[in-house]
Amino acid sequence: MATSGSGSGMVSYNVQTAVDTKNHLIIAREVTNVGHDRNQLANMAEQAKAAIGTSELKAKCMTGEQRRISRWEHEDILDAM
Repeated sequence: MATSGSGSGMVSYNVQTAVDTKNHLIIAREVTNVGHDRNQLANMAEQAKAAIGTSELKAKCMTGEQRRISRWEHEDILDAM
């Protein structure tokens, strides 16, 4: 993985896991040496769906036509921490 120094790096791994929240078991895992995990969410979601044998859960958690996310007025302070 790259570090802040020019031309430097260190040997390390980026580990992603998906956990079944009902049984608290790891149902999918992926280990890479890529320094970020921006491309891992969709991959992990697909692996988790295949492991537990379910289809799109969107209908259970999103009832409206539009998705709305509310934030506390001082949420940016928590984000900074």
